[in-house]
Amino acid sequence: MELDTLLQEIQKDNREAFNELVLRYNESLNAFAFNILKDKEAAEDIVQDVFVNLWLNRKKITFGESMKSLLYVSTRNLVYNYIRSAKRENERYKHLAAENETSTLNYIIQEEALRLLNESIEQLPPRMAEVIRLSLEGLKQEEIAEQMEVTVANVKRLKALGIEKLKKSLGALSYFVFTTTGLI
Repeated sequence: MELDTLLQEIQKDNREAFNELVLRYNESLNAFAFNILKDKEAAEDIVQDVFVNLWLNRKKITFGESMKSLLYVSTRNLVYNYIRSAKRENERYKHLAAENETSTLNYIIQEEALRLLNESIEQLPPRMAEVIRLSLEGLKQEEIAEQMEVTVANVKRLKALGIEKLKKSLGALSYFVFTTTGLI
């Protein structure tokens, strides 16, 4: 069947004419798409989309258009759309991976800071260690004083002395540990 006749039949919803068009151009369009993408499945999907779009828009096609050109241009455009989409998705995954890596690293650093702090707190006198632990739990000085049955002034003194001892114990890491754990 001639191409013009084929187009006229397709516009009349003739599925056999459409199937003939697919058989005529499917292989060459797949090769064309594969040549650009180097991905057989993606190329086949794109060519299938070209034919689906052609069938869905068959009534809008004008006879003056070259069917072969229309098929190749449509395939090329979908290939480029696919490439752009794949690049965006790749960038998004890279961004998510970087965020995940940063989050994991921050978690590890925070856990190590807490481990170092807890080891140093264990070396403090019991009442001083208790004030520091309760401070880390987020209790206010008044709440700590009430819970320990001491004055607020005593809590302030024990906390200040505890922080000084922890600074000496942790050395150069003290600022990092304190800011990471929120103690100061």
